[in-house]
Amino acid sequence: MDNLVFTRFLYPKHLVIQTLISCIFEKKCEEALYWAFELYYSEIDVYPIFRNLSSNYYSNCVGLHGFIDKSYKNLDEPIRWGPEIIEDRKKREILAITSIVHNLCIRIPCKNSKNSKVDKRPIIMITKMPTNEYDKVMPYKIRNPSKNNDGLLNAWRRHWEYYGARCPYWTKKIAEFGGVLNHETKRVVFPDDDSLEEFYDTYCFEPDEQSLEVISYILGIYTFT
Repeated sequence: MDNLVFTRFLYPKHLVIQTLISCIFEKKCEEALYWAFELYYSEIDVYPIFRNLSSNYYSNCVGLHGFIDKSYKNLDEPIRWGPEIIEDRKKREILAITSIVHNLCIRIPCKNSKNSKVDKRPIIMITKMPTNEYDKVMPYKIRNPSKNNDGLLNAWRRHWEYYGARCPYWTKKIAEFGGVLNHETKRVVFPDDDSLEEFYDTYCFEPDEQSLEVISYILGIYTFT
């Protein structure tokens, strides 16, 4: 559990990344966008994921690597995006994620892309903000190939605040209430009972009370010991 991180909706970060990549390879664009935005709204940088994918599986795609780099260069500066100049950073990031995922999904991944046919199709720039709602939990099931999930389930049920605090989204939320990490107990300690109660009243996930169906969606666990 040394590297375990829970995202905004308490998905395991590593499984979100694995599921995102699988959906891109399977050309499931809408589902891939959901997982990409789960990382984005958790304030986790998605640029390295896209860049690594482009380098390792899509290097035969003309212009794709450069487009990804350009999309994330000087984010606080205005950029021409299709017919308009975008000055708002958040809008630029959302359009960049939408465009990159779309372009990856319409192409064929190839591990040994140096020996594959060059893909000269033009890069498609999505210029319309997505209308789909990516701010809801559980529209898709996470994919979890592991058969040994006892440690993950225990961490999610009993220590979600501790592993969530490793995510920038939860780091800020916990800090707002004065919470600090206790690494020995793997708990978040609040300065007083009022702060503790206010935090849980505001963000009351209660993982230990969730149904098996919820657990299957968020952790990808279907059998329990």
